Amino acid sequence: MPMNWFRYYSGALNDPKVQRLKPALFKTWVNLLCLANAQPQRGWLPSTSEIAYSLRISEHQAVQAVEDLGAAGLLDVTSEGIRAHNWKKWQWASDARDTEGRKRHDLATKSPRVGGESAAKVRRVGGVRSDPDQNRTETDTEQNISPRLPLIMIFERGFGRPLSPMEIESIQALEEEQPYERIEYAVRQAAELNKRSVRYVQRTCEGIEADGGDTSGGRAGSVEPATPESPYAGREGHQGGRIVVDG
Repeated sequence: MPMNWFRYYSGALNDPKVQRLKPALFKTWVNLLCLANAQPQRGWLPSTSEIAYSLRISEHQAVQAVEDLGAAGLLDVTSEGIRAHNWKKWQWASDARDTEGRKRHDLATKSPRVGGESAAKVRRVGGVRSDPDQNRTETDTEQNISPRLPLIMIFERGFGRPLSPMEIESIQALEEEQPYERIEYAVRQAAELNKRSVRYVQRTCEGIEADGGDTSGGRAGSVEPATPESPYAGREGHQGGRIVVDG
């Protein structure tokens, strides 16, 4: 179902692919995101002739813009059509009617009434009466909808500072090689040990992978220094240990 809004992340401020766009092409890219969001199949764009009509530009300009944004890695031009790059990853439909969270919300609003109000409407959050129809954010939280934060945001929160363009490129490369949960775990470890560098996180992920991929521990504790022979020394016990790498 088309939605009249989509998510735009502040991480774009430090994304080299976005910041290297010329102003006119940046404007076109944002307009194309709006257009992709309005399609019956969100994230996919219509034909270049329809793009030209919607953006009030010539078809030649539309074709050129699609080519340029494809070369920049912001659009995917496939045999099936044109789509915004990584749309599903960044634009999850948590408010769509067919998601589990939304179904639970709809079920809750149909619950038996208590004292003249439905059960869903007599919840209290922090002592304040909450109406789920008026507070979608609170409802989504209570329905256990916990979408993943973008990794750029996780790194910036863990490091306590904005990331450089070079760091963002390294993180994007790391994301292609390592699972999300492992990277998130490694960022937490880096923050705890005050080793706030992308290279440290990368080596921690590599160490976890070499050790079998176990991140079930994550507890704080004493850490053995790494050695030249074994840069991933320091695992504390068979269970609940953590990988420690040389800074």
